[in-house]
Amino acid sequence: MSDIAAESLGLPYPPAYLGRRERGVLTGLNYASGACGIFNKTGILSGACFSLYDQIHLFNKTIEEELKEKFKTEEELSDYLAKSLYVMYMGNNDYIYYLTSNYSKSAGIPKDHQQFSDILLHQFNSELQKLYSLGARKIAIFEVGPLGCTPMAIKILGTGNGCLEDVNQMITYFNGELKIMLSNLTSTLQGSSFVLNPSYSLAYDIIKNPTKYGLTDSAKPCCRTWINMTATCMPLAPPCRDHQKHFFWDSVHPTEAANSLASKHFKISTFSSLHL
Repeated sequence: MSDIAAESLGLPYPPAYLGRRERGVLTGLNYASGACGIFNKTGILSGACFSLYDQIHLFNKTIEEELKEKFKTEEELSDYLAKSLYVMYMGNNDYIYYLTSNYSKSAGIPKDHQQFSDILLHQFNSELQKLYSLGARKIAIFEVGPLGCTPMAIKILGTGNGCLEDVNQMITYFNGELKIMLSNLTSTLQGSSFVLNPSYSLAYDIIKNPTKYGLTDSAKPCCRTWINMTATCMPLAPPCRDHQKHFFWDSVHPTEAANSLASKHFKISTFSSLHL
């Protein structure tokens, strides 16, 4: 979504921090790391990745080793960092890890899911304040999506084909508390603007009413996935021919078509809120 948003602003795609060819790029960098999340332990079963803590550390490294030499004074650097837009889409992997590690069909949803949410928010709050201390001021955050509607969740945790609304209720609780937290940060951290993009409701509506958005399939993955629709795409397996009509690319990730729909909403609601 951030790639498409950048394109709509006339900017190049933000290159991956570890894979870029040029240092000192001033039009954006991508610190995201597949499978990782807010908690350091999230994603460890998938291999090495950078948690939010690590990503912010790399951002700080960029400032110290690259950006400082691009500006004549600390004031110019601070102004540049304050005017920049920081886009974050965190929490989904943390909930996937939580659900697949602790959820069982016989026991139902863990009774302490609110405690999990509160701990996750506490950690998120700490990392966001750290990002602010490094100079970030305009921070756009996406809600956690309707994970109860993903093919993975339905296959692993469900008994039918429909969305798992009990799982979605857990996500809704987190998103609600996240909105309150970001509002508090904006009011207490001088000059900051933490904006929450309501991506959950949009994604849920697209999944429930795909034809309304020009899609035909919002339930099945476009590609052939590992472990019976519970993982990522199989290497070299051909995707579906009508991928522009699908919502899900694999068992949990959206297609480019779905991302395009989300990014259009992102540009309108979030960019305007941040007064770019």
